[in-house]
Amino acid sequence: EWWGVDFEIKNHARHIANLEP
Repeated sequence: EWWGVDFEIKNHARHIANLEP
């Protein structure tokens, strides 16, 4: 399910963005 992978990538990127100032 490509949408599941896309969701994980976006969620991971969002998590990193939240950690950085």
